[in-house]
Amino acid sequence: ATFLKAQAQPYNMEECIVPHGRLSRKDCLALQSDSRFLLLSTWNDKREKGVFPGKFLEYMLLEKPIIAVVSGNLGESEVAQVMKETRLGFCFEEVDGKAGEEKLFAYLCQDWNRCRKGLPPDFHPKKDVIRQYDWEYLIEKFEELV
Repeated sequence: ATFLKAQAQPYNMEECIVPHGRLSRKDCLALQSDSRFLLLSTWNDKREKGVFPGKFLEYMLLEKPIIAVVSGNLGESEVAQVMKETRLGFCFEEVDGKAGEEKLFAYLCQDWNRCRKGLPPDFHPKKDVIRQYDWEYLIEKFEELV
């Protein structure tokens, strides 16, 4: 929490950081369910590309907008591609630099305006595409192959 608060301090947002400590899976899912957005952090670089966190699959099932942050020196990550095809939220890739930061800022400002008006996030995921990443669907496809 100290590290996150230090990162938030230059933006006067350290009060927004609420450390919850270690949580049970049940409590973690409840907290995620109550959140407006889910934050996914991953990386994509020339040494390790194609990183696709299991947490991303879990987030897909929660039917909440995801803000994915992809660090690294390689663009067009698999996470960014899936975010785009499923319309699950916004993906910021570090390699996009200032232009990417400005798009993320615009996305957050747009939602902040919706939130102040009591409106839900502008979220219209492609459920038929998301289904392709569901464990039951993947198991069906695996059984067909076997």
